[in-house]
Amino acid sequence: LAQAVAPYGLSVRPVPIAGGLHLKSLVTLVKPGLVVVAAGSGDVLLPVLAEMQQQCLLVDEPEGANVLALGAVVLVSTAAPRTFARLSALPGLRPIAVEVSEFHRADGALTCLSLRLPPPGNWCA
Repeated sequence: LAQAVAPYGLSVRPVPIAGGLHLKSLVTLVKPGLVVVAAGSGDVLLPVLAEMQQQCLLVDEPEGANVLALGAVVLVSTAAPRTFARLSALPGLRPIAVEVSEFHRADGALTCLSLRLPPPGNWCA
């Protein structure tokens, strides 16, 4: 992966994953500079994210670390009401609760259910 993205000026930071099936089950982007992080994975992820100048919002709900940001709107699983409340308290964000419990049963979440297609000439995270 590192070799594939290097020509585009991008870099890869490998991190060990513990307690989750996918990296995006443990950490997702809310807005530029702010990520939500599953509390159990913080020991490994927080130092790396801090080096990358990311503010981290630690959440104690497993489903709370997998959100889907669409500009100011942030989709949050109804299985993560405390995460929803914390995001609601942040200025400039508009969290929307989404029922995805059937997908959680199969280790799925909001980022698994989406495909971000940028406009021509743009790149998206």
